[in-house]
Amino acid sequence: MINKISTFINQRIWDVRLEDRQPWVAFLVKQLRIVIIVSRNFTKDKLQVQAAGLTYYTLLSVVPLVAMAFAVAKGFGFQDNLEEELTGLLKGHEEVVTQVMVFATRMLDNTQGGVLAGVGVVLLLWSVMRLLMSIELSFNAIWQVAKGRSWIRKFSEYLSIMLVAPLMIILSSSITVLITSEIESLVSTLDLLKAIGPIIFFFIRLIPYVLIWLLFTFIYMVMPNTKVHFGSAFIAGMIAGTAFQFLEWGYIYFQVGVSKYNAIYGSFAALPLFLIWVNISWLITLIGAEIAYANQYVVEIKNERDGKQLSVIQLHVIAMMVCKRLSDNFERGDDPESAQMISSDLNLPFGTTARVLDLMSDAHLLTEVESSGNRMNAYIPTRNLGKLKLSDLMHIINGDNVADLYEMVQGPFEIYVKHYEKLLEESSSLGSNMNISDLPWPTIEATST
Repeated sequence: MINKISTFINQRIWDVRLEDRQPWVAFLVKQLRIVIIVSRNFTKDKLQVQAAGLTYYTLLSVVPLVAMAFAVAKGFGFQDNLEEELTGLLKGHEEVVTQVMVFATRMLDNTQGGVLAGVGVVLLLWSVMRLLMSIELSFNAIWQVAKGRSWIRKFSEYLSIMLVAPLMIILSSSITVLITSEIESLVSTLDLLKAIGPIIFFFIRLIPYVLIWLLFTFIYMVMPNTKVHFGSAFIAGMIAGTAFQFLEWGYIYFQVGVSKYNAIYGSFAALPLFLIWVNISWLITLIGAEIAYANQYVVEIKNERDGKQLSVIQLHVIAMMVCKRLSDNFERGDDPESAQMISSDLNLPFGTTARVLDLMSDAHLLTEVESSGNRMNAYIPTRNLGKLKLSDLMHIINGDNVADLYEMVQGPFEIYVKHYEKLLEESSSLGSNMNISDLPWPTIEATST
């Protein structure tokens, strides 16, 4: 029974041709594939470890983060509104929120006037940016993005987030109150609306949940250093936002062990409970990022259905296809392409394509550039790839594996290593060791999804 389930998850579910199935069956199969991908990546990407790290940075940055938000809100005269909104947003954590606000106010008071003020502002900005950089690093790992934003982009985009986020929190609350009051006024004056009043108020009560969904959607679209489709981000935002709301309900109404913590820690009991809440919140956020990634790349990941590493031969063949593609594009003067575009057009596994491009970049054969109109990193050759020998490309792709082999020269495997080196040397002189430009270009047929 277990073997049948394993075979279904690892093989049969991926062999289903969706275009041959009814739409609802194809939809269910696709969703099941996404669930499998997220489950695998939960362990592979070490989400629990990443959530713990983000919890640590959150604790270090929570006071500077609130202080920065207060500074922005105070400049627009909305400080009291922000305090009320934060208290409502973190319902159940009133003791922690109160202390954080006190510390944040003191921090702002201590950064006013003199040289120390300048140092304080720098430390304030750096603390907040360090948290945002940690979030981006975790999201980039999930999206298999090797390089983060440049320092210029980090400063400009992070600063925009720090300035806009507090205002959005305040405005979202104000808009909700305004809409509710206006609707109540209309319902009380118009008889026609009285009949559908309960339905209208039902949708009004959904506004806070929609705002949470949009907040998570915004995070999933902005934080990774790659282009995330709105549809994928919104689906993940709905799931993560709903899970976050359930977490809030569970914390408020089903606080298991609170009495035990109070007996042990006294008034300090709020801190461990807050830590648990922050950790689970980050775990939900990261799982949502995995859902967005799986939903966007489910077709490309289909080619990696068995979850195993590709063989060396398969990796070499993929490298040849990618290198040929880049060489021909450069010769024609086409626009630089990203890993996503290459893997999609060639029907290659996205992760493997990104890995090959990273290895070629590390070997200084490629350089990354920002594509116009989006945040995906594209690749352009730094030399004529058409003149690159296949043996040289294989050596680049082997990378650390060859280096590890050479470390065995002084050991009992010395004689075998020498024979292997001789084999590599002789193979490089064979007629089949052609240039990349001499490779024929295969006809790529679209695979089923």
